[in-house]
Amino acid sequence: MRAQDIHTYLNEKAHVESDFKVEWDADRYMLDGKMFAMRGYNKEGTAILTLKLPPQEGALYR
Repeated sequence: MRAQDIHTYLNEKAHVESDFKVEWDADRYMLDGKMFAMRGYNKEGTAILTLKLPPQEGALYR
């Protein structure tokens, strides 16, 4: 999935707010003021998507 597709998909969800955090060089996605996703780059410059979810669901998404 392309980065723009992820951005569009997350922003279409009800009550989701997003912003760009300059210090992190990353997009943050928040629900009720709590961050649930971050889209940016790791130290090597590879695109990453970090999701806040229960540990047992992490394996499913990896």
